[in-house]
Amino acid sequence: MKYLKRFNEDLVNREELRDFCEMYLAYLVDDDIKISIVQRHIHYKNKGITREPICINIHGFMGYENNQASFKTWGEIKDHFIPFIQMLDNNYHIADDKSIEFPSAGSTLSFTKDEIINDVPNDNIQLHYIRIFLDKNDKLFTRV
Repeated sequence: MKYLKRFNEDLVNREELRDFCEMYLAYLVDDDIKISIVQRHIHYKNKGITREPICINIHGFMGYENNQASFKTWGEIKDHFIPFIQMLDNNYHIADDKSIEFPSAGSTLSFTKDEIINDVPNDNIQLHYIRIFLDKNDKLFTRV
């Protein structure tokens, strides 16, 4: 009996996840960066699978300089962001595919967690916001 888990032992609350993210990105949060946790519906037709991965949205990278919009770049945040990705993956498991995205007005650049940890993105990439998808199969999430 001591090996049986309670039915909700693996549940993760979105507020706890947001607090975790804000703690590890405190330097960026102090610069008016915002973090939101959402659940997105994805259907894989070729596999017949529907899943709702948890998505961490990090936004607020835009500021104004001389009355023109300016964006933080990957080079400006990577020293804080790479250790965050490592801790996030250790605690919540980031999906293994290209699950970290840097969307912009014209396109979306996608990276694996290993590419982020190995600093593959170009330092001059302007960040509009960042999306990180967690592995749905690793943990169950509660709706908050």
